[in-house]
Amino acid sequence: MQDKNAPKSLRDFQLAFGRHLRDPEHVALPDVIPARRAQVYETLLFNNLSSFVDACFPVAKSLFTSDQWQAINREFFRSWRCSTPIFSQIPFEFVQFIHARAEQLELAPWLSELLHYEWVELEVDLSEATVTDTEKKELCANPSLKLLAYQWPVHRISTDYADPQAEPCFLAVWRDKKLSVNFCELNATTHALLSLLQQREQSFDALMCVMAEQLGRDDVEQLAAFARPLLADLKQQHILTGCVE
Repeated sequence: MQDKNAPKSLRDFQLAFGRHLRDPEHVALPDVIPARRAQVYETLLFNNLSSFVDACFPVAKSLFTSDQWQAINREFFRSWRCSTPIFSQIPFEFVQFIHARAEQLELAPWLSELLHYEWVELEVDLSEATVTDTEKKELCANPSLKLLAYQWPVHRISTDYADPQAEPCFLAVWRDKKLSVNFCELNATTHALLSLLQQREQSFDALMCVMAEQLGRDDVEQLAAFARPLLADLKQQHILTGCVE
């Protein structure tokens, strides 16, 4: 980060050198910097940034040739202004970059959602939230749980399925008690149910009443009979905790 109290000449040099490092093919190198040293530094910076992007998005990377993927990374390095210096946040900056520039770069309309889905795995893995055993009766969502809703089936996209059809997609990503990140597909009702538990802890009976109201149903007991084994399964997978009764 530049020191705003630094002499103007130093600030001007930093800006000029930074512009060259981001775009060495089109921006001249300041005269006081040896070209060979600048090239080594530029390569190190670009490769360092690319390594964070490559590690977070293996599926997306596999859908492009090496040259295509490097070109996207190069445009990110050249033109995107990251809002944080934290290395672990670089992948999210890349997600935002693609979301903003996908149409301009003529990229697939589903790529932005695929990248977000892959990034969530990193976010959950780095989360400080943990799930623990509890004797409380209230049902509670795993604090690391991320509920996702997409327009494309991002969890199925691969080199064998690189031309997906748009369809609503609901997913859950969470970290279990063994600190492993897990994924599963949900239907819209289960997604809504878990969303309620993310908002606040609730007893099973209270949750059924709220769900019945949202679904426009008056057969709470029948809904409870359907939901009980579902919630028990979600509890076994550490997606939620509490008493399922």
